[in-house]
Amino acid sequence: EYYPSGKVKCQRNFVNNNEIGRTVYFFETGTIKEVQHYENGKRIDFDTVFYKSGKVRFVSEFKDGVNNGIFKEYDETGAVLDEQMFENGKRLEK
Repeated sequence: EYYPSGKVKCQRNFVNNNEIGRTVYFFETGTIKEVQHYENGKRIDFDTVFYKSGKVRFVSEFKDGVNNGIFKEYDETGAVLDEQMFENGKRLEK
């Protein structure tokens, strides 16, 4: 996928119409906006979202396409703003 400017917006891989492997979204400036991992069309492992500065904004853990594990949100200085745990897509109470 591309921005109207012609710059890369997203790099994805598909096998038999299922997203697979590493998917990378970019800001129009070319810096990485988000990195996701897929297996058989479902999100797995860690999903990382970045600020335009390149610093980490969110980290979420996925299994079988749903949040499963840690979710952390950071400010641009790297300080943790929020931390939650998920199990099978449902937020666990602290």
